[in-house]
Amino acid sequence: MANVSGRDLGAVVADIEQVLDEIVLPQGAHIELSGQFESAASATRTLLALGFIVLVGMFLLLRQAFRSSNDAVLVMINLPLAFAMGEPGSEIQAPMAIVILCGLTSSTVLNMLVVAAIYLKVTRDGWGIASLCARWQRYRSGTALDSQADAAAA
Repeated sequence: MANVSGRDLGAVVADIEQVLDEIVLPQGAHIELSGQFESAASATRTLLALGFIVLVGMFLLLRQAFRSSNDAVLVMINLPLAFAMGEPGSEIQAPMAIVILCGLTSSTVLNMLVVAAIYLKVTRDGWGIASLCARWQRYRSGTALDSQADAAAA
């Protein structure tokens, strides 16, 4: 048993294998390195194989979705670039927040000013509820809208 604190297990095993290559063993004898290093090497091989299978599966799904191998390859090439920037989508969060805040502000201002102005216009011109309902009924029936008919309805 060996303690490899402060060093990479792979580097320690490489050093051990270099020393073991110089040792001449009797016929039929061999040295095996096992334990944690063997488990790590097996897990690495498994992860590499599964990673390759996943990449092929992703490519096939993208090819099916885009109906183009060129587009699928383009997406596959750009995936590492997207993840290299940190959290995916973070490059749009700050600009999107500005757009949302400006949209909310302009919407609030429009509601405060325009709705009030329309209300004042409607009430000053004598467009009460009865007048508006009469105008709507005449519009729906196809009767021409004129100011005398509006005056008669009020």
